[in-house]
Amino acid sequence: MNQSSELERWMDNKFFERNYNRFSPYDSFKNGKIDDTMLSIKSCKLFLVRCNKTVDLCNFTFSQQYELEYFINDLKQYQKVELHKNILKFIAIIKQSANEYIFIHEYTYDGTLRQYLKQNFKKINWNDKLNIAKQLVNAVKCLHENDIVHMNLNSKKIFIHRGILKISVFQYQNEPSNKFKYIQYIDPQHLQNLETYKLNKSSDIYSIGVLLWEISSGVIPFKSNLSLHYNLLNAIICGKREVTIIGTPKKYMKIYTECWQHNSNLRPTIQRIFEDLNNIDYKDTINNEDDHEKDKLIIVDTEVLSELDLLKNLYNKTKKEVELISSVVKILKKAAEVDNSFNDQNNILSDSLFASSNPKVQDYFSNEYKFIYDLNQFFITQFNIQGGLEKSKNSIAYNINQYLNDNNKNHNEIFDQYYNNYYKYCFTSIIGFIYEYGIGTTIDFHKAFEIYNQASDEVYFTANYPLKDLDHFLQVNYLMKENRTIGLISLGLLYMDGKGITVNQQKALKLFLKSVSMGSNLGKCFVGNYFYHHRDVKNCINSFDWLLKPAEEGNALAQLLVGNCYYNGIHNDKKKAFDWYLKSAENGNANAQLMIGNFYRYGIGISVNQRKAFKWYLKSAEGGNSSGQNNLGDCYRYGIGISIKEKMAFKWYMKSAEGGDSLGQSNLGYCYQIGMGTYVSRNKAFELYLKSAEAGNSSGQNLLGVCYQCGIGTSKDVKKAFEYYKKSALGGCNLGIRNLSYCYRFGIGTPVDENKVKELLDKVHDRNQITYSDPSFIIHETS
Repeated sequence: MNQSSELERWMDNKFFERNYNRFSPYDSFKNGKIDDTMLSIKSCKLFLVRCNKTVDLCNFTFSQQYELEYFINDLKQYQKVELHKNILKFIAIIKQSANEYIFIHEYTYDGTLRQYLKQNFKKINWNDKLNIAKQLVNAVKCLHENDIVHMNLNSKKIFIHRGILKISVFQYQNEPSNKFKYIQYIDPQHLQNLETYKLNKSSDIYSIGVLLWEISSGVIPFKSNLSLHYNLLNAIICGKREVTIIGTPKKYMKIYTECWQHNSNLRPTIQRIFEDLNNIDYKDTINNEDDHEKDKLIIVDTEVLSELDLLKNLYNKTKKEVELISSVVKILKKAAEVDNSFNDQNNILSDSLFASSNPKVQDYFSNEYKFIYDLNQFFITQFNIQGGLEKSKNSIAYNINQYLNDNNKNHNEIFDQYYNNYYKYCFTSIIGFIYEYGIGTTIDFHKAFEIYNQASDEVYFTANYPLKDLDHFLQVNYLMKENRTIGLISLGLLYMDGKGITVNQQKALKLFLKSVSMGSNLGKCFVGNYFYHHRDVKNCINSFDWLLKPAEEGNALAQLLVGNCYYNGIHNDKKKAFDWYLKSAENGNANAQLMIGNFYRYGIGISVNQRKAFKWYLKSAEGGNSSGQNNLGDCYRYGIGISIKEKMAFKWYMKSAEGGDSLGQSNLGYCYQIGMGTYVSRNKAFELYLKSAEAGNSSGQNLLGVCYQCGIGTSKDVKKAFEYYKKSALGGCNLGIRNLSYCYRFGIGTPVDENKVKELLDKVHDRNQITYSDPSFIIHETS
């Protein structure tokens, strides 16, 4: 039976005998004059000449989205409350064709609440705002007292007529495809559990809280965040709320902050809200910003909280990211199926970038640009495994270069394809990384900062594609979330290191915390690492607590950092350090692989095993870790777990030096100095020692001192030799200490000072083996 015949059957029912006047044929409204004002795509004003009255006509279709049975139920509900002055009056329903009807209700002069606030906010005072708020609560109180749950309270479904607020009881506009159109008003517990948590009276209370804030501010809630539905949805679930507006009465603020609490059991009843609102003295406003700043601490706003308050707040709120996406897909699939059944062309998610005329993202990536999509996926995976610490990022850069070389790609062309890409804003994090490490372009920290800043911003768009295109929805949201998370962390690291911007560690911490609020486990690692290196911060949450949970959940960087905590003394336990390093190493982290190699090489907490040391150094080196490459060079140089091969030692020392490892530079310099695995070039040896020394490597500083003392690759300069030996000794290099004592003993570049000699030699192991007459005492002097 179709909806039309079903309606006729219902009209024969006794229920309609007293309501028949509301079910009218189309001809009965011919004597009407249509106003030239279109209220929306589906509605318009009509002046009824016969009744001398203006009404609002809304066109709709009975469908699976809004069946006749739902309408009948709404009509019964309406009868319970229709006499209330704040309920929008239903006048009639007109049959236009088989399934199409016109819904007629009273016309509201000021339009929706949102329109009213936009047009009149500068004119109204707090007395007017309180009046609107009281009417809103009064209307919902009437509904709840009659066991009616509205389920869709938002400022576009509430109307104002010459100062009188009106709420519609009918739900014919509540389409499933609009499920996420007004997410800022929806109960977060429902958003978190779409399939199991049903909207209820407490859900209406949450919506009231948001509406009361909107009335106080005149602004659409989260207007600047509406561009990416999933990010906002996730943020609301995690506790994100709007900021209190200056001038808001304290009692009023207390009401709406209680209403929008996450836990529905903590929200007040509509009766209590009604009483509290009526007890407000509208003159009780906050008149100075100092008081206002204190009040703002009631709600979470990362811009006004102190570093420690922000940390504690986000730490308490941040939980394991909820598994939302499957629920979202189910809802969208249902809406898509309904849309297909009724050929509803209006059910789309709107967006400015991915217009329907533009190529689908999966089609776009499956053709000529598939490689840059795959490379971006490789980058995301590497960033999440290696982390963004300096040596880790060097590993990522090494692996990207290797990936390009293995696929015979021109680095410059790939950079151009990213920069000029149609979907560029899905790739801003990798573009920033390319600028930071000069892959296919010149290193430019300022440009890297600019691009990372774009990646870290609230995203400028969502997607304009049909709901049935779920693969597109999922792919774009995944790309944008990963892009923004990496952008936030990378921008924070630039602030930490002062690359392209002045060092600002508090700004870096806020960016890391922002990534945590988006659900990033990697962000937790950087918050934990920040406090690990800033232990003087009073009453700070233990860095170990930040690291342990993501480590237990399998994050490779977190596992590495937990290993560091056990190794370096927060929880001194070398065996546990080894266990965590091993987990991280097995998950592919090149730094952890290096540490496991060191444990086996030196027997730290375990038995020495040179073969296993070689195996893990090889993994670390092939993963692009420059220290791992240096240590692999040591294995080939000294025969650690492998036979001595000087050419292989030279090869890996060179890779390590090219990756910026200062010890690798020093060892490569030694290869050139004595011709180990390569030809002799004292000039190159000197240049590499200089690089190593300037990077702060104590071994390089010692060897540079030898060059200046003996004239290796440069002219002799004993004063410079003395200065570099001194730097090397301060860095703890035993050879540097010995050579510095030699200078004091024989007055090389400094006056003789036997006291200094004794003081220095007391620091050196195996002091009795020192023989100043031995010409080899000065390291490599005779080479």
